[in-house]
Amino acid sequence: MSNKKIQSHMPSYQEDQLVKKHLLEGGPDHYMGRVRPKDDEIAILLKGHLLIEYLMNKVIEKKCRSPKKILEGTRVYTFSVKLQIIYSMSLIPEYLYDNINRVNQLRNKYAHTLDFNLDKTSMRLSVPENEIISFS
Repeated sequence: MSNKKIQSHMPSYQEDQLVKKHLLEGGPDHYMGRVRPKDDEIAILLKGHLLIEYLMNKVIEKKCRSPKKILEGTRVYTFSVKLQIIYSMSLIPEYLYDNINRVNQLRNKYAHTLDFNLDKTSMRLSVPENEIISFS
């Protein structure tokens, strides 16, 4: 993943060196190696959720004035609240906010519904038509 590039019409917040470093230059690479294609759907969802929260924490750490208070206050600053903070600061686009929120909703359904089954339509996430993301 370290040699991969994102090529698209990206807003300036995605041009930020911090985002590039953690997404493309090995920040969570060691973790991504633990996501296996043969994992069951709940394992993939939970590992993805953990990775997203890791990345959100890194953004908060670098972009917020009081990151320690946010990152240590896990009862007050939940995943949803951290996502809202990042979105409200215009650090992620709306479609990414919506997709991360969807992943969080699915994770919460798994956590609180004993017989929840993930079907293919519930995993659909969105990318705007004008946004072309290419990993090469």
